Amino acid sequence: VCARIRNKSNNKEESCIKVINDTTIHLTPGDSKLTECQFSRVFDSNVSQKRLFDCVAQTMVDDLVRGKNGLLFTYGVTSSGKTYTMTGSLEEPGFLPRCLDMLFNSITAVQASKYVFVPDGMNGFHVQSEADALLEKQERDILPQLTPKTPNKIESAATFSFRNINVHYKEKNINPECRYSVFVSYVEIYNDYVYDLLGDVQLDPFNRPKPPQSKRLREDKNKNMFVYGVSQVEVASTEEAFAAFQQGQERRRIAHTQLNAESSRSHSILNIRLVQAPLDPLGEDLLQERSLICASQLSLVDLAGSERMARTGAGGERSREAGNINSSLMTLRRCLEQLRENQKNGSSDMVKYRNSKLTHLFKSYFEGHGKVKMVVCLNPNMAEYDENIHVVQFAEMAQQVEVARSEDFKVDTESIKRKAMEAKVKAEEERRKQHTAMKQLNKEASGGCLASPDYSLGQPFPNLEVMDYADNETVPGLISMLEHRIGRMNAIKKRVSRYGEIFRSNLSSCTQHEQSVQQQLKDCEADLANKTKELNKLDRQVKKLESKNQVLTRTTQVFEKEKKQLQDQLSDAEAMLKSSQSDSRRLEMKMKGAVANTKAHVEKECEKRVRTVQTEMQEKMWVKDERLRQLKNIIS
Repeated sequence: VCARIRNKSNNKEESCIKVINDTTIHLTPGDSKLTECQFSRVFDSNVSQKRLFDCVAQTMVDDLVRGKNGLLFTYGVTSSGKTYTMTGSLEEPGFLPRCLDMLFNSITAVQASKYVFVPDGMNGFHVQSEADALLEKQERDILPQLTPKTPNKIESAATFSFRNINVHYKEKNINPECRYSVFVSYVEIYNDYVYDLLGDVQLDPFNRPKPPQSKRLREDKNKNMFVYGVSQVEVASTEEAFAAFQQGQERRRIAHTQLNAESSRSHSILNIRLVQAPLDPLGEDLLQERSLICASQLSLVDLAGSERMARTGAGGERSREAGNINSSLMTLRRCLEQLRENQKNGSSDMVKYRNSKLTHLFKSYFEGHGKVKMVVCLNPNMAEYDENIHVVQFAEMAQQVEVARSEDFKVDTESIKRKAMEAKVKAEEERRKQHTAMKQLNKEASGGCLASPDYSLGQPFPNLEVMDYADNETVPGLISMLEHRIGRMNAIKKRVSRYGEIFRSNLSSCTQHEQSVQQQLKDCEADLANKTKELNKLDRQVKKLESKNQVLTRTTQVFEKEKKQLQDQLSDAEAMLKSSQSDSRRLEMKMKGAVANTKAHVEKECEKRVRTVQTEMQEKMWVKDERLRQLKNIIS
């Protein structure tokens, strides 16, 4: 909890606040009574917006990039500088534009394409393909530009820029293996109802805007509270995000009171959501596994000022608004007091968050789902002493509350990258083994084989015809041949036996080789499956590129059609212009003739009138001369 003291409205007036050091202030009503207050940090009226951001909000943007949630809100009485601290001006930007500027400076190099991340309506996101994102971009951004704009469209671009964000902050812990997108939503809590400030304006049958409908609060699967059905606008730059904020500001409730010309009549909440997801092992596409998507949130809250109706001159509707503002702030105080009591006594009494939409929405933060920071804005005018006492008492009580922070979600991209590298090394080893086995197989196949043996028993039988009983050559020759064949057969038997042994030994080695070949075949099949997967991936990429090409072709056709229509309109306009010029020339000639005729007529009329006048004057002069002559005669 930090304190910021604004400038005095009248420098001659005595201040009720005195800064003792960086953590202590003294409050005094002017007499001897003195109240000392302790804060985490105290900023006097001379502190710059940049210094305040460095000390308070910069670490919250760091946490946002690391996947952690944060809540930063300004608290104080009306006309104490809360809105200036949160928003600032063009020359001195506040927390909000500086947080956005630092965030976009950090993620520029790793920003995902627009519409790749899609809200699921239940405070979560899912990832869609680049082709689907391109189609959605065409439907949302390109095609609507070719049609007339309607009042309920929110502009996606802006030329708004700040002139004094000279230091471009940048978070160094950006993971290059992830892609990031930023979504903003802007709501207000007015009379304890939640309204969406960025939603489309609904029109009645008479084309008049309908009154806004309040939104409900719900709890997501991670026990975080969120506004159900709120508009989440994806933004790509600081200017675009602040443009959305400005459009929401135009719908926000403000009113004139005796203490503030533009007093906030509602609590405004700008949620900055950073969504990140890791890339696949090849570093090309985002992994579409929803459990790997991390969505962190920074909520910037400008609380309406607590006020006494007697001092603000509120009445009627303003009185009811002030009552609801004070009631919600009182509920916030009671919830924090109960948390402190539970912490002090070790009890677990129920905290009544549901008594106010403000505390119900931020219930998860107070239960440890994010860091909470509060900047207490104080008005040093002596007339604000009593109000400041209530504010600092609440601030001192709030900074005594401590809750155990829950474990934050973190994408383990290092594990994903390590597994991808292990799979790559294993595939390389398998390829080397297959290459070696194939070389060995080719070497064995090209090696020598056993020669084919000769299994013949000798020469064929001669002519065995016996013509004489005294023939002593045929029978002995037959006996000798048979003996030779028997010897030959025995040798062949021995040879076959030896070759059988060799065959059995070779068969055993072939069985081992077959097993090796089968293992190599399995490895080849596995490699083929991997290659098939890569081929399928390439096919998907080709289809994606074809889809993008189709989208671009359709977009080109739309633009060509629009170009043709514009060319036709231009031709028609040129023809009308030529016709108009011709008519103008004819009219000019006609007017010149009419002018000449009129001029001649006028000149004649003028000459006639001049002659008439001259005649009349001569007659008058003659009469005068005659009278003068008669008068002279009378006198003489």
